Amino acid sequence: TFCDPAAALRLFETEQFAVIIADYIMPTINGVDLLAQVQRRWPKTRRILMSGYADVESLGRAVNTAGICGFLPKPLDPGLLLTTVKAACDTATATGGEPAPTGELRRYDIETDRRKVEEAQTAQRADEQMQARNALGSAQVLVVDDDPAIQQMVQVVLAREGCMVATAENSAEALSQLRNTDFDVVVADAWMPGMPGVELLRQVRENWPETQVVLITAHANYEAAVEGLRAGAFDLVAKPFHMERIRNIVSRAVERRYFQAAAELHEAARLIHGCQNRERLAELIVDAAMRAMGADDASLMLTAPDGSLYVSYSHGLPETMQAEARCAIGERVAGQVALSREPALLSGALQDDPRFEGVESYGRVCSSIVHPLVSGEQLLGVLNLNRVHDRRPFRQSDLQCAAVLASQIVLALENAQLLRTVVSSGQLAAIGQLAASVVHEINNPLAYALSNIALVRKGLETVAQGRNATGSWWETTGDKLIPEMQDEAGDVENGLARVRDIVRDMRALVPGKESPSRPFDLNDAIRSAIRIANPEIRNHRGELVTDLGDDVKVCGSPGQMSQVFLNLLVNAAHALQGSSSSKKEVAVSSCRSGERVIAKVSDTGAGIASQHLDRVFEPFFSTKPKDQGTGLGLSISRDIVHRHGGEIRVESSLGKGTVFEIVLPADAEREPHG
Repeated sequence: TFCDPAAALRLFETEQFAVIIADYIMPTINGVDLLAQVQRRWPKTRRILMSGYADVESLGRAVNTAGICGFLPKPLDPGLLLTTVKAACDTATATGGEPAPTGELRRYDIETDRRKVEEAQTAQRADEQMQARNALGSAQVLVVDDDPAIQQMVQVVLAREGCMVATAENSAEALSQLRNTDFDVVVADAWMPGMPGVELLRQVRENWPETQVVLITAHANYEAAVEGLRAGAFDLVAKPFHMERIRNIVSRAVERRYFQAAAELHEAARLIHGCQNRERLAELIVDAAMRAMGADDASLMLTAPDGSLYVSYSHGLPETMQAEARCAIGERVAGQVALSREPALLSGALQDDPRFEGVESYGRVCSSIVHPLVSGEQLLGVLNLNRVHDRRPFRQSDLQCAAVLASQIVLALENAQLLRTVVSSGQLAAIGQLAASVVHEINNPLAYALSNIALVRKGLETVAQGRNATGSWWETTGDKLIPEMQDEAGDVENGLARVRDIVRDMRALVPGKESPSRPFDLNDAIRSAIRIANPEIRNHRGELVTDLGDDVKVCGSPGQMSQVFLNLLVNAAHALQGSSSSKKEVAVSSCRSGERVIAKVSDTGAGIASQHLDRVFEPFFSTKPKDQGTGLGLSISRDIVHRHGGEIRVESSLGKGTVFEIVLPADAEREPHG
């Protein structure tokens, strides 16, 4: 005999059995699956299933899956047991199976294994009790029952396991306590006078869905169980009940609460790390932290270059106040937490923590968690989580969850900083890739300017030699020479202006301090990008076609928008390389449409595969060869367009080409967000 299916299977490796009897419900593997394994590996062994759930579906599955030759319903009837086993043995003999083991072997198994079974059962009970104590330690439980004796019994048993237990005589008193205390589990009588426990359960699920509810009832019928479970009860216990059962059920309810909290943290981390728009990272961090921690107010403070803390994003603070909200390290609560690098759990007066002696308390906040964001020795910022309208104070377990969340926020902030560094390197790399074409573009006007300077110098020498000549010299030579030198000087001026414009356009693309937002003509940004990208288009034997409309003024940074169009134009030029079309063309257009400005960059290149279209704006995604791009150009462009309050879209067909469309607000007074 065995209580462990795995141990039974191991014994089959060394011993032969004519019959195996297995229970349908077992902890690690059900009886049907066990018998199915026996059928596959030892098909001559007859298989009997026993169960207290003798339904047709179970029997059908057992016959089809495990090929059983007998079924024993519980409670076992000794006569039926002997008859079924004898029939199985007879079947085994008739079909050429192995004979039944000797009685001596059977007695040996029973005598030697019974002690092991008892030891295993004892160890299992001890392990279950230890797991229950670990789960119940520091859990907060509310017991609601109109019977004081029930209250006291449950309170004593759970308090012995380390729970903090509160009691209430009715649902109204329970709701009052729930508004001010964060309970993990509510154990409530289902049918109390006044508001019954089932209605209390519904209100708990509506207002505090993370709190688990266990219903106890003296009317343990099918309808009551269904009603309670449909309302969201974790479990239902019938009176009279054994206190050990209550302890185990509450332990599992607490574990579910903790698992749900872990799931919320996992979801928050997934959202934070999945942020594609770096400009909204702070906002997303705050929103995800509020949901995961059950806060109704939160803010993220980051470290400024001067070492002070500034509000990067706040859920409850107006934007005008966010810009002014700064504090030095050591000032106020956030500054003190930043200085000590230790988190703070505040549920009462600030003076209860010696770090905040003399710091003014904010009366509107019921409870707070202030957690430093530290990477090694570097302070990145501080996360503030507050409960203002929710009067339930944060607990020590919430502080532990906040520590896990803070580690994920630190990782996200570091990744964002790394990406900014890589983006800056990518911008410089893109400029470097265009260097050869730009040098050629600058060299032409410089060579022309130098040539004309030489002509001007020669003309001036001639003028110097003939300045003492007679009037006939001026009439025959001077009158012609002066206009020629003026034309040549004008050509020099135009050539150098061309060089100046190219250098200015290149400087606008170099990463650095962003210029303040201002109204500008979008066509100026497009022309700036064209001056730099045109040589690259010509290198790929492409023809540039422009159709720039009027009244396309937008608000923002001309240099940044020029970078967007440069990225699109260079990509369009490279797309021509794989085109089989005889017409290799890159087109740029702009127009005003109501309150919007629309610009398009299109090409007749190879196009983008449909499975890649949804990924073209992802950082580091590229369909180009590794030596021709970092995969950051379109990601940078999308971020810039979003900061200007616009959208960027793409359409493409393989073999026909690609069109990128940029839509920006035309209101000159609109400020780009982010």
